[in-house]
Amino acid sequence: PAETLASTPTPINTRALLERAGRAMEEVSSFEFRLDHESGGTVLMPNLVIREIEGQVVRPDKISIEFKGRFGNFAVKGSLISVRDTSYMTNPLTDAWEEVPPDISPVRFFNKIADMMSQVTQTSAASDGNNLLRIRGRLPAKTLEPLVGPTVTDATIAVELVIHSSKFYLVEATFDGRVMESEDADTVRRITLLRFNESFTIEPPE
Repeated sequence: PAETLASTPTPINTRALLERAGRAMEEVSSFEFRLDHESGGTVLMPNLVIREIEGQVVRPDKISIEFKGRFGNFAVKGSLISVRDTSYMTNPLTDAWEEVPPDISPVRFFNKIADMMSQVTQTSAASDGNNLLRIRGRLPAKTLEPLVGPTVTDATIAVELVIHSSKFYLVEATFDGRVMESEDADTVRRITLLRFNESFTIEPPE
């Protein structure tokens, strides 16, 4: 069973581990996350390329993020808040809050973590001796669509998932490869998750 995986270093049943981690993540009520790019960036909207994001997610439908990137040739930073079906983002030039289409909110991606993990194929796994288990494999690029927008068709990317060996939380995910038509083939994204089940207050901007 999945519960014995942490005490059985080899072999690791990767499918059982992914299913157990998916169930654990579905039970999480809130968490903090960080998204950074080792290479490349994510186009959040036309001309706005994001390099770093930090934020909090409160299930099922609230997210607050701070981001840094470039708008054309200018370095910018800003904020985005989604509450239920409405999203707001600061204008990168004026810093004023504006309502934006809700489909640019990454909250839907985080609500589908279990589904994302279930689609990892060609898996291998190992323990690093620090209460962490690492699973490497391939993932359809389309699973990142809720996070980045329209993705390339029928493509897969390399993925590494780091799972806590006793709590089974997903604590890090690295996605290596081209996901969007507009980005380079060597784009690498890393998402770190922490502060699970803590109390975060997320409200629409005034």
